[in-house]
Amino acid sequence: MAPGSRPLGRPRAVPEGQTQERILSTAAQLFMELGYDGVSIADVATQAGITKAAIYYYFSTKTELFVASLVQLLTIIRQQTAKILHEPVSLRERLMRLTLTRLQVAQTRLDFNQVLSEALPALTAKQQQELHACMDDLAQVLVQAFDNAQELGEINADHTPEFLAHAYLALLSLAYAKDRDGQPLYPTEDIPAKIISLLWMGIAPISH
Repeated sequence: MAPGSRPLGRPRAVPEGQTQERILSTAAQLFMELGYDGVSIADVATQAGITKAAIYYYFSTKTELFVASLVQLLTIIRQQTAKILHEPVSLRERLMRLTLTRLQVAQTRLDFNQVLSEALPALTAKQQQELHACMDDLAQVLVQAFDNAQELGEINADHTPEFLAHAYLALLSLAYAKDRDGQPLYPTEDIPAKIISLLWMGIAPISH
């Protein structure tokens, strides 16, 4: 069988209803740890404990698997983000919880923009649009939270909610910064508080 072509039928060893989920979660973790170029279909199969044929039953190409796995991951993160940002505590507490949650997830050891940038040459325009739409949906959850906080007077209105959402995401990307030897520039245990402190100094209500 030529690489990337689908087998005619479902591999007998594939458990119904569970294998596709395992493939997607394993692929997302590997892509977010090693980048697009650092992962092969064989790597995903080995890590998931299945055959390459099982993967090709669901996904014809590596790019198809890449897009599907990141779409699922972004959807899960968006749902988690919305849940945290709706908790009945201050915005600063919610942002701290959100930051801690994002940085504790194994699949987010690399920044989404890094991984997507590496994969762009291999993706079709439609695939790129699908991933960008998911990232925009995630940002929109933050936009709504900042917008609500401004209406309540919890933060000042010097900046638009859209600017604040992207500023937070940009600060979050600092957690993935590395030196020339590939080592993290900032200690993982310190970065959440530093991110929120820096962000909050710019959006806290102005004292009169």
